[in-house]
Amino acid sequence: VAVTAISDEIWGDRITALVVGEDMQAVENWCRTHLPSAQRPRRFLAVAALPRNAMGKLERKHLPALASGMEDQAPC
Repeated sequence: VAVTAISDEIWGDRITALVVGEDMQAVENWCRTHLPSAQRPRRFLAVAALPRNAMGKLERKHLPALASGMEDQAPC
């Protein structure tokens, strides 16, 4: 799971979780249980893989573009 913010006209930024795997409901339940409302992702998107560099580290700068592209494909 990786979390990023997507620009939103109303809220400024919308917290979005990018989830690799099939158990997205478990991630959402964990967030509801362990995170305060202001820090919880409002959107959960399934992705095939997260962007990583040659060392295997997450490339956070690519997450907003990935999330925006996935959001265009997913219904609201």
